[in-house]
Amino acid sequence: MSVDLSFWFFIVFLVALGLFWIYSIVRRRTIAARQPSDMADWAETLHDAGRPDEAIDLIGRELDRSRGNIISSADRLRHISLLRLMAHQLHLMGRLAEAVPYAAEAADSADKLAERHPRHAISPSLTLGLLLSGLGDDRGAVYRFRQARRHIVVSFAMYPLDSSLDVERVHVHANLAMALRRAGVGDEALALARETVELARRVAYAKFPPYVEGSAGWAHGALALTLTDAGQDGREAAADALAVWQGLTDRGVYEPVNEGLAASLFFMGYALRPFDPGPAAGFARRAVDMLGRIEAQHPGRCARRLAEAETLAADLAGADQP
Repeated sequence: MSVDLSFWFFIVFLVALGLFWIYSIVRRRTIAARQPSDMADWAETLHDAGRPDEAIDLIGRELDRSRGNIISSADRLRHISLLRLMAHQLHLMGRLAEAVPYAAEAADSADKLAERHPRHAISPSLTLGLLLSGLGDDRGAVYRFRQARRHIVVSFAMYPLDSSLDVERVHVHANLAMALRRAGVGDEALALARETVELARRVAYAKFPPYVEGSAGWAHGALALTLTDAGQDGREAAADALAVWQGLTDRGVYEPVNEGLAASLFFMGYALRPFDPGPAAGFARRAVDMLGRIEAQHPGRCARRLAEAETLAADLAGADQP
């Protein structure tokens, strides 16, 4: 009897040990999956509190720990998220050149895992494309935005019911259209911008956090620019972009001075110039003022768009006041 009892105690012990082992693995993976988003929240809190250097230090320490503990694909994906987060925070601070190596490592690593994890490869390529665009490397930006677009296509094939992919597609396509425009590929840029606006109109933005509606603003802005470059009327598209960003700003989703609103003021000035130089000059000056305030706080963050707005304002300097 005692032998049987001991045997069953041993069996129960083994089962309990196995369950504890499974629980530990699941818990570690759950924590690992959550940590990048938690880190992003902490970094955003520190940045908003005027302590961006602390955010960078926090992410850097976590990156150092992560780099020495990459065993599985899940570990690699987590590390990629941290790299992209570091690049994003540096971008917010205007340190674009310093952010590029982190973004490039994230994008290259994600590309290698894209066959099995295409969903995780979209944001790294988008982040790198935005940095390269801000630094004036239009060819590099086009390549990276195209990579993000490819990852979206594969992601749709794997996750056809994931409606959040539509939001990412709008954001990626809008930036690709603007990069193609800057690279001199106007026809493709215009066709893509038209397609992107139509897609944005079908997205149910109410289902998502309010800030993602900004992607529609970028889509309308891309259409305004490409229509104007093609000698067509981009005023309606520019007004739509401004309405999106003004609405988000008025609702408190973004601060009163933000890059989206500043860019939409530039879009309005650019699209109005062939028709109404006076009002166009007013919008251009407002864009320069807002972008200048952002740039003064974080030098380098929006230097390229500020230069474009200053050029537009200078070209319209003799126009009548609005």
